Amino acid sequence: MKFLRLMNAKGEHYDKKLLKSDAIDYEFNRYFKIKAKTGEIVINPFASDDDKERAKITIKMYDLNSEVRK
Repeated sequence: MKFLRLMNAKGEHYDKKLLKSDAIDYEFNRYFKIKAKTGEIVINPFASDDDKERAKITIKMYDLNSEVRK
């Protein structure tokens, strides 16, 4: 099921702003923070507006805060 969700996110709903964790300049903390108590991934409040938008798109497309991932 997870694989199909990822394929769908990369396929018909692809967005150029989707973050790629294997990119040379990618740094998790640049875009995200993790809430220690819940494990929820949230947008870094100190990120630039463009980085916040990219983080939001990535969280949504990969469903990063689904109960299965926590």
